[in-house]
Amino acid sequence: MNPEPQNSLPDEMTANRSQTVINWSLTLLAMAAFAFWRPDIAKMLVSFVVILSILVFVHEWGHYQFARWAGMKVNRFAIGFPPFIY
Repeated sequence: MNPEPQNSLPDEMTANRSQTVINWSLTLLAMAAFAFWRPDIAKMLVSFVVILSILVFVHEWGHYQFARWAGMKVNRFAIGFPPFIY
């Protein structure tokens, strides 16, 4: 008598992951279509996001370093609120 294999994830979590994959796929498809039709604007938007990301990273790193220099115990460096973005 072999017991039935149990799913490691509940049905609701599996459905949520499937929906997430579908949403990301549609988003990437829309971005690719936009980049194909308007490459100049797409290039500008990508540049803006990259530069803004670098600025936010350096800003948050400043908080982290200052807290360490002030003697505070810092468990981890993170950007945004949990779940943490690595």
